[in-house]
Amino acid sequence: MAVSHKLYAKFPLNAAGGDVAGDGPMDLLSDVIRHTLHTSTYAPNQSTDETKSNATNELATAGGYTALGNTLGTKVYSTSSLVTTFDAADSTWTGFTNTFRYGVIWDDNPTAPAEPLISYIDTGGDQTLNGTERSLYVAPTRPASQTGSHRPLVTRVEGRAFTHAALGGSGSPTATETYNF
Repeated sequence: MAVSHKLYAKFPLNAAGGDVAGDGPMDLLSDVIRHTLHTSTYAPNQSTDETKSNATNELATAGGYTALGNTLGTKVYSTSSLVTTFDAADSTWTGFTNTFRYGVIWDDNPTAPAEPLISYIDTGGDQTLNGTERSLYVAPTRPASQTGSHRPLVTRVEGRAFTHAALGGSGSPTATETYNF
C-alpha cells in the first residue's frame, strides 16, 4: 500500500496572498495549522479543493480522535543552499480506535479564503486501528524506531517553485511534485 503526500494546487497561491482582492497571505509559523483525518469517502481533488469545507467526511469526535484534529506544533523553517524546508512536530493520536484514509493539513487562521488547504496524505487505503497510537509524520525526519509505510514529508521552496516530497526509508524521495509560481 503506497502512501503519498500531495500539495493542493491552490496552496502556493493562497500562501502568497490569494487570487482575489482581499485575500490574505498565510503565515505557516504563526497561524494555527491543523491536521485532520478523513474517511475514504472523501475524494480529494488536488486541482480544485481550496478550503477546509471541501475536505468532507472528517472523522467525528470518538475513538481517540477529536473533531478538527491536531494543531501542529514546533513549526520551523530551515534554509540551506537556497532550499527552504517547513517542519513541524509529528501529529499523534493516542488510544486511536477508528478508520481513516486521508490526513488533511490546513490553515485555521485566514478568513479569505477561509481555512485554506495545504496538503493531504493518502495512506493508500483504509487504516483501521484498535486502541493503538497513530502518528503521521509531517517533519523531514522521523525517529529511528519508526517503521512501516508512513514516511516523513518535506516541502521545499526553491526560487519560485515549491517541491513536495515523500521520503522513503533511505531518506531519498519516493514521490516528488513541483509547483512553479
